[in-house]
Amino acid sequence: MNQCLLPEDVYLCMTDDAAVFLDLRTNKYHGLTAAQAPLLRTVVAGGAFDPDSMSLIQGLVARGMLTHEPREGRPVTPLNLPSARESLVTFDTEIEGSLTKSFNLHDVRNVVFAYIRALALLRFRSLKSIVRRARLRKDRHNARREFDFETARRMVRTFHSVRPFVYGTRGRCLVDSLTLLEFLAAHEIFPTWVFGVRTGPFQAHTWVQEGSFVFNDDPSRTTRFKPILAI
Repeated sequence: MNQCLLPEDVYLCMTDDAAVFLDLRTNKYHGLTAAQAPLLRTVVAGGAFDPDSMSLIQGLVARGMLTHEPREGRPVTPLNLPSARESLVTFDTEIEGSLTKSFNLHDVRNVVFAYIRALALLRFRSLKSIVRRARLRKDRHNARREFDFETARRMVRTFHSVRPFVYGTRGRCLVDSLTLLEFLAAHEIFPTWVFGVRTGPFQAHTWVQEGSFVFNDDPSRTTRFKPILAI
């Protein structure tokens, strides 16, 4: 059987006990059973096909999760992303967003505009389109300069101060991460947007990081997820 490749806009994450596909074309996650995951792992590692693994691969190809066509796919390689184990900014959650925080109306306006842009993107564009836009914008910028952590730290601190007055974050990791990305992009700061998964039971999450620093979450939470896509 031909080499198994990932189609464009499909991503794969293999955890210790499962395998998860993210299909940006449909904005859906697809998981394999505990029995199927080892079969896929063996095939991806270059092992021999047996009847069970052949049946599994044929089913994944039929569903568009894998392809045998070199012109349509790319090799299945692990995502090489540093584990972020620190918060870029620290703040007391009991006073987060209090009026003692240092920000002005200009900062509030910028966060509001970023939030509106994020909502509009999610309402009128596909996740595939949003991800592609973020990647192209970041590639254009990062080809010219190094990441400025000091400016990023200052702007993320401002964002955290203003955010509670604009929207709530509970259960809205996608909106929050996209809003932060839009806010930072206005200041020519382009960190990494990460999508992660965990299994047993399945959960998906997304956050913003750069290097070893998380921008909009607690590292104790994000380290429980294995990255499946990083932009």
